[in-house]
Amino acid sequence: PSIFDKVSLGFVLNIGSSLAPPILFYLLLPAGGALRALTYLLPSSATFYGLMKLLNGSGSLGNELAVLAAHCAVWFLLYASVSLGRRKSLT
Repeated sequence: PSIFDKVSLGFVLNIGSSLAPPILFYLLLPAGGALRALTYLLPSSATFYGLMKLLNGSGSLGNELAVLAAHCAVWFLLYASVSLGRRKSLT
């Protein structure tokens, strides 16, 4: 594949993974279900659900910010550990 194919595929995956799944999950999955809880693993879903709770008046700003901060920390640590492991395997 050419570099253009990789860039365009990456762009499409990034756009598709950032907004469409949270909206679909929000509309199709029951609020208290186990599948909805699993969708919190997607960074965009956690953010979207927090914003929806704030807009509906059912969430508190402090709680939603704490969840978002924890989510960011976990994903950053995962990224850092994978990057460090990859760097060590290359040397």
